Amino acid sequence: MSRERAAGRRFRTRSAAVLAAALVGSLLPTLPLAVGAAAADYTKPSAVSPEKPVKGSAGTVKDRKADTTVSTPAAKQTAWPTPGSSRIQVPAEAGKAVKAGELPVSLAAAGTQAAKDADVQVLSQDLARKAGISGVLLSVSAPQTAEGTRAKVSVDYSAFAQAGGAGFGSRLRLVQLPACVLTTPDRPECRVQTPLPGGNDPEHQTVTADAVAIAAPLPVGGMSLQSAGGGATVLAATAGTAGPSGDYKATPLSSASTWSTQLSSGSFAWNYDMPLTAMPGGLTPKLALSYNSGSVDGRSANTNNQASWVGDGFDLSPGFVERSYKACADDGAPKTGANKPG
Repeated sequence: MSRERAAGRRFRTRSAAVLAAALVGSLLPTLPLAVGAAAADYTKPSAVSPEKPVKGSAGTVKDRKADTTVSTPAAKQTAWPTPGSSRIQVPAEAGKAVKAGELPVSLAAAGTQAAKDADVQVLSQDLARKAGISGVLLSVSAPQTAEGTRAKVSVDYSAFAQAGGAGFGSRLRLVQLPACVLTTPDRPECRVQTPLPGGNDPEHQTVTADAVAIAAPLPVGGMSLQSAGGGATVLAATAGTAGPSGDYKATPLSSASTWSTQLSSGSFAWNYDMPLTAMPGGLTPKLALSYNSGSVDGRSANTNNQASWVGDGFDLSPGFVERSYKACADDGAPKTGANKPG
């Protein structure tokens, strides 16, 4: 029995030694076995790359081609009509317009009447501005006319359609002014504008008055129509506040805040209310931003100069919500502890 135990002990010892050697060998780095043969086959890599360089040249950037799919019309230069006058004969045939020489004004008979001579005069832009006209000021008269003679007057505004922007041309309309505007354009009663029935044609860029009463000039010896004033029908193609492109009139201003001054102290107070959505039960708070210049007067390094959370001199008191509780005994709960009767 002793020999068998000894043999078993030796077998276990050898097995443990072999296993330990195998584990240690697996942890060691692998070394070349045949140094001589491996050294002969090893070739040191060359520092020169085997790739051949390709010749290149500096590239040039070509200009982008113009986009021909979208055409942008060139902006027309504003050209106000040159002041001048012209005499034309208004034909008897209704609707047949006659242009007044080189002036951008055309006249046509309004209804059945005999052919009449008419004098058309375009005034200067300086006089138009003095009369408060943002457009063209003109006058029409007939040397020999009967009472009630009317004509259809059209003004071509293609040369100054973009004078004011915001659809200026499409907002033009013909109005009539008192004849005294030619001599005293600064008087308020001479600058009253009376709109005339007609229309604006943005496609053909013309503004028309359907029936204008043509008056005969007063007999003023040696004086021009502009200096004489009275007796001429004075018209103006002026821009209104609205047109096909939109409404450009001034929006009404409403009072959003209140202010006051104190003459004794010189302080300025300003208040701005902030309306809130109505809440059930009438619990909507009142919120307002207030400012008082007197609250910051006289401050120095020795005073508390800390501004409020909305700014120096400003105050915003949003209020607060307070929640209170009452004793359980007052709420109808069973009396306990000290509230329990003895």
